Amino acid sequence: QLGSGAELYAAFGAAIPVVSDFRSLDVALGGQGAPLVPVADALLFGNFEACLNLGGFSNISMDRAGRRVAWDVSPCNLVLNALARREGLPFDASGQLAASGRVLPELLADWMNLPYHKQVGPKSLGVEWLKGSFWPVLERHEHNGVLAAEDLLATAVAYIASQVRLAVKGRQ
Repeated sequence: QLGSGAELYAAFGAAIPVVSDFRSLDVALGGQGAPLVPVADALLFGNFEACLNLGGFSNISMDRAGRRVAWDVSPCNLVLNALARREGLPFDASGQLAASGRVLPELLADWMNLPYHKQVGPKSLGVEWLKGSFWPVLERHEHNGVLAAEDLLATAVAYIASQVRLAVKGRQ
């Protein structure tokens, strides 16, 4: 996803083959857009039962019936950082804001019950899903006023951790 394969090929004077854009081809063939993740995880970390990545989205790869599969579990740092920005911070350093907040049970339940979480992996998330599914839930909860950033962060952390736990237990 980084750079342009055509531009790299041209920059190398068309002398070095360039392989690029695995994502588009994988999606066009019905995949989830990250075809190398299960392969790389199996080769690099095959002695581990599962590999968890907590990036913009949390995603996991694991062995399922002798086959390594990977999927997006939930949003992660994209959400946490957006909530921290409400306090003028680029991120919640050491989770201090989240630790000082309280979990909002109704919001947590609504995020946990998003239709995406009822699908079986492999499956993928994107910023479009955040805009169309995740953030509208928060907007409904804030219709009478803005909720405290620390409470939102505490709730988001509980949501992410719960979804990861479900994924690891094979329930997602």
